Amino acid sequence: MKTRMWIVLPFVLAACGDDTLKSPDSRIPDRGAIADLRAADKGPAAADKGPAADKGPAADKAPGCAAAFAGCTSFQDATSGTATITFGGTVGFAYSPKCIVVKVGQSVTFKGDSFAIHPLAQACGPAQVITDGTGTEKSFTFSAPGIYGYYCTAHGTSTGTGMAGALQVMP
Repeated sequence: MKTRMWIVLPFVLAACGDDTLKSPDSRIPDRGAIADLRAADKGPAAADKGPAADKGPAADKAPGCAAAFAGCTSFQDATSGTATITFGGTVGFAYSPKCIVVKVGQSVTFKGDSFAIHPLAQACGPAQVITDGTGTEKSFTFSAPGIYGYYCTAHGTSTGTGMAGALQVMP
């Protein structure tokens, strides 16, 4: 019986992070030339844009909410009295009520287990109002009418799925 022995030799054929290397075959462009070709293919404006070209002061503002954000097609009336949205505890990974309507100038209080467990964020709306809180309670006053979407960053998404809800602010 013959025994065959194989010898495996490792070869490294890549040069990491060195954009100055040229291909030994002149028919294959170097990495810089490939990037230039890609930018040229998208037009002259694409070649001038950097990674932050689409950002600016407007990128920090919450965009308008999509119709029926978080499934809210009707809203519970909270225009008189105190508007409180509870989370965690007995309602679990949800907000209760999930969809409410308030008036401009009215405050809405989020109250629950802890913002450390359920970090709050605003997904959309006519103005940036909702910010993450600390402790177990935080109030926000809405001065612009429109729909404001909110969600738990640990258990929901900015598109309104999971632990999310919406506020309709009426003039």
